[in-house]
Amino acid sequence: MKKRQYFLRLENATKIWFKIIKDEVGVKVFVPSQMPKRFHKINTETGTMLYSCPELTAVDLVQYASKIGGYQRAATVLSELCERLDIAKMKDVIPYTTISSIRRLGFILEFVLDE
Repeated sequence: MKKRQYFLRLENATKIWFKIIKDEVGVKVFVPSQMPKRFHKINTETGTMLYSCPELTAVDLVQYASKIGGYQRAATVLSELCERLDIAKMKDVIPYTTISSIRRLGFILEFVLDE
């Protein structure tokens, strides 16, 4: 059975990698040292769940492309995510990423995905 990798973000932690392996499924969790304060909230049966905005998710896909399987996999996810991106809100995620990640995201959206 092939192991699957999942990419998650956790709040209020330092940079750390750890693996959770159970029943042949491995989960790698990357925790950045700086987290944005603005998250979307949704109520579930087990409580409130916080998740990142589409703009931060898009930048994370490009910034951590080597961890998720490369730029081709990032572009595949971005092709579905680009419908929900609001370019005006991209300025809010600049403090949480690098300029090169923003440029790479722009290149992928403009030249690879024709968006």
